[in-house]
Amino acid sequence: MEEWTLEDLVKNEQQMDRLEKIISTYPQGVLFVRRHNEKYRWYLKENGKTYYLSLKEIDLAKKMAMKRYLECQLEDLKDQRKKIKFYLEQNNLRDEAGLTHTDRLRLNPGFQELLNIPKKDYHDWQYEDYPHLEDFSEDLKLALPDGRKVRSKSEVIIGTALLTKGIPFRYDVEIKANGNIYYVDFVAINLHTKVHWYWEHFGSMDKPDYQKKQANKTRDYMLSGLFQGINLIITSETSKNPWDYQKTDRIIEAYLLS
Repeated sequence: MEEWTLEDLVKNEQQMDRLEKIISTYPQGVLFVRRHNEKYRWYLKENGKTYYLSLKEIDLAKKMAMKRYLECQLEDLKDQRKKIKFYLEQNNLRDEAGLTHTDRLRLNPGFQELLNIPKKDYHDWQYEDYPHLEDFSEDLKLALPDGRKVRSKSEVIIGTALLTKGIPFRYDVEIKANGNIYYVDFVAINLHTKVHWYWEHFGSMDKPDYQKKQANKTRDYMLSGLFQGINLIITSETSKNPWDYQKTDRIIEAYLLS
């Protein structure tokens, strides 16, 4: 059974709030799909009426499909919230009424600075001991500017960019997801929002077996509360489309410096 803290509950609620705001920007209605002969047709249900979406309206269909995807992520977060609450209640870490007003204020990053509430030294955090991949240490042949070793040239690019921009991070972090053990390439902290972003870089996406493996991993991440665009970053490359510093900078600007 996973262990949860009050901070996990607050982060969960913040992620739900952020996701709800994103969903609210999408068009009204619900998309559903029906099979017709050997093909599928898209329908939009809005205000009690159902509309057929033709191929000319594929952009709207794509938007509504993404909306439904985000709504599923929100439902997963709600399920996770129930698990966190149950765990905290069973371990007497909170009363039945929930977090106190003081707890919520204390855990709000915006108020921490104003109230001079001590914050964790994230520079030290990135160099502390933590569960990580100990096997295949002989593959750690490439050094970052601070001396830490990584396995691939793309990881050198990502790690160097994070260091250059002053973003604290850990490498090869062990996590449990849907009952399985994985090692995330990077866990980096947005110092403005204090969100811990889990960053996976998939380096051989032109290989079908590798694609399937990473798809299963991503599914397990979602089932454990890691959602792309919320607290999970997924980047990839192929032999014909290698990773570079420009792509890395765009990702960092979008998720870790905003």
